[in-house]
Amino acid sequence: MTDVDIIITYGTESLVDAMQADGRFANIPAVKNGAFVLLDSNDVLAAASTPTVLSIPYAIDDYLKALNDAAEKIQ
Repeated sequence: MTDVDIIITYGTESLVDAMQADGRFANIPAVKNGAFVLLDSNDVLAAASTPTVLSIPYAIDDYLKALNDAAEKIQ
């Protein structure tokens, strides 16, 4: 998993903190760089987790922004 630049997952910042504190994940570039896209059930991006004809246009701009934000952390 040393070639993973971005992690997209359900969770909150506490998940990021836990992964960064856990040595088993230390060699994953996304973890080192904090390059996460977090999907929260209370967020617009939750609609992107089960794409439909209606949810894609609704969430695509937010989803692409979140991916771009994570991509900017890649080193």
